[in-house]
Amino acid sequence: MDRNELFREWDASLGPHREARKSASEAAVSFAQLGLKSCLLLNGGALIALPAYVSLDDACQGPLIVLAAASFVAGLVAGAIATLFAYQTMVFQTLALSHLEAESAFRVRAQYHPPEAVVELEKAAEQEREAQGVVARSERCRLAGVACYLVTTGGFVCGSTLALISVWCR
Repeated sequence: MDRNELFREWDASLGPHREARKSASEAAVSFAQLGLKSCLLLNGGALIALPAYVSLDDACQGPLIVLAAASFVAGLVAGAIATLFAYQTMVFQTLALSHLEAESAFRVRAQYHPPEAVVELEKAAEQEREAQGVVARSERCRLAGVACYLVTTGGFVCGSTLALISVWCR
């Protein structure tokens, strides 16, 4: 086979991995940005509004307001941690796609260099195993991030509920 055919096959084999890596990276970054913005808006806005509300109505000062503030702070912290998990997920996805790209490269090379085919196929299998391990770590980070975002939402709901109860139970 000639060199041009090798390069065409190389690009055809590696192109989808490059595109997938780029898409995964962009999606993870967008997810992290949106999550952080939502977390800051919900919990931070509520935390800022709480002292203003308390200053207007002295009767609602009490342990429930303190618990509401603590819930909003917990939501902010959980949102920040979730953003870190989203970033780590992106890093692992990019790394896994790099391993898959290397695996494809070794398979193409094995096809065009028969004397080294056994060694190249072993390298390809090793890269595939590495990619599977990294994908598993990425999935764990993604699930932890989703759990933190649920805690963020729960912090907002809990804090809002406690603030409302403090008004109703005067």
